[in-house]
Amino acid sequence: MEASGDREGNYVIDFILHRLEVELGKKREKTREMAEQLRADGAALEALENKRLMLMNERDEKLAEKKAVDKLVFDFLEADDNMNFVAQRAMLNRIVDLMSGDAARGV
Repeated sequence: MEASGDREGNYVIDFILHRLEVELGKKREKTREMAEQLRADGAALEALENKRLMLMNERDEKLAEKKAVDKLVFDFLEADDNMNFVAQRAMLNRIVDLMSGDAARGV
C-alpha cells in the first residue's frame, strides 16, 4: 500500500507543478503584453510631445508676427496723426509686402 500512496503523492505533486507552470506561463504572457503596451504608449507619448512642441513653435511664430503687425499699425496711425506722409508710404509698402507674404503661404 505504501507504493500506492507514493504514486498518488507524486500525481498530486505533478499536478501542482503543472498548475504552477501554467500560471507562470500566464504571468509571463501578461508581462510580455504589458511591456509591449508600454513601448507603444511611450511611442505615442513621444509623438504627442513632438506635436506639442510643433504647435508651441507655430504659436510663438504667429504671436511674433501679430506683434510686428500691431507695431506697424500703431506706427502708421502715429505717422497719420503727425501727417508724416513719407513714413506712411513706407509703411503701406511694408503692409503690402506682409500681405503678399501671407498670400504666398496660403493664408
